[in-house]
Amino acid sequence: MSAAGEDLAALAQRVRWLQLVAPAALVRAESDRGFHDRAQLVLEDTSSVKFAYLDAAEECGLPLRIYPADTLEQARVFYRDPGRVEKTLAIRDSGWEIRPNFHWGFRERGLCWTQSSLTTDEYATYWVDRIDDTREVRRDEWESELDRLIEDGIFSGADRTQFDLDFTQTRRHRAVPRPGIAAVWYFMLGETHESDFAARVRTVLVQALRALGEPVAILMPKGREDPLFARYRGGGRELLGVPASGDGTSRHGYGPPVLEECGDHCVYCGRALGEPYESWLDFSVDHVIPVGTVQRGYSREWVSDLINLVTACRACNEFLNQYKVDDPPPSDVEEFCVLRDRHLLAKKAWVQTRHQQERARYARWRDGRSP
Repeated sequence: MSAAGEDLAALAQRVRWLQLVAPAALVRAESDRGFHDRAQLVLEDTSSVKFAYLDAAEECGLPLRIYPADTLEQARVFYRDPGRVEKTLAIRDSGWEIRPNFHWGFRERGLCWTQSSLTTDEYATYWVDRIDDTREVRRDEWESELDRLIEDGIFSGADRTQFDLDFTQTRRHRAVPRPGIAAVWYFMLGETHESDFAARVRTVLVQALRALGEPVAILMPKGREDPLFARYRGGGRELLGVPASGDGTSRHGYGPPVLEECGDHCVYCGRALGEPYESWLDFSVDHVIPVGTVQRGYSREWVSDLINLVTACRACNEFLNQYKVDDPPPSDVEEFCVLRDRHLLAKKAWVQTRHQQERARYARWRDGRSP
């Protein structure tokens, strides 16, 4: 394959990854100044950031990039909320890299990027203090405004020639400051070969969007809800309460309320558990979002609620002991239900695989006992 063909194949793969990250979102290949073709995810219902990009591999790894405060409108939302700024800068502790990304804009177009001499924290504080006074700059103000920004360390004097090319030597009559930041996360190239790579991208992007105070529902798969929960009161989207523990067992404690909502068949293999008596002894309850997630910040109330509990046989429940949920904690019940629906489907597939493995082991054991 030619180098051009390899580049196109790699771009197509990055687009597919973003489609898996956000199945309901618009994902496209986009050409951008300073970059080769980029895989672009359009973020919906956000106010401080509009796009996420999965770019071509670099020496540091495969970069996921977002550009908060990339327009003056976005910057006003971002810098007028110091708490949002603080939380965004804090994601550097988990591996995100953040730097100043000041440039100018005209209409929809970004122009004349520059290098600030300020640290990221100094730059953010600068704009928190000045964002209310920041506005578009008229042509007759360009020279004095550039002088001020250069003196303040926001704009590099070395980029003044580029400003002249983009503005002074054109018929443009105004320039809009865009006091953005650039955030990048580098995935190790080996990670891209893992089957859960898209889920890893989703987890990292959700973390950044949460810090920015932006909704993350667009990253939660839609149109894949399991119909099981539709039979629950409230359609399975409203909290029903935590069932009484009773004696702490499935059969005599918290299990009977689950049977009323979910039915008396294992949701994973379909086995009847209501009768006969021997099947009733095999009845258990599964938390779709595991109890262990509470230690990572999930709401104990939501995880323990009836809307997260399903009927399961003991074998399927045992198969699920190693199943893990790595998604960041959801911010509301609806987001929790979306995660629950997705993981119920994933757990069904997980159990089917484990049953196949167990049948093969059983066949070997049985054959070994045959005369």
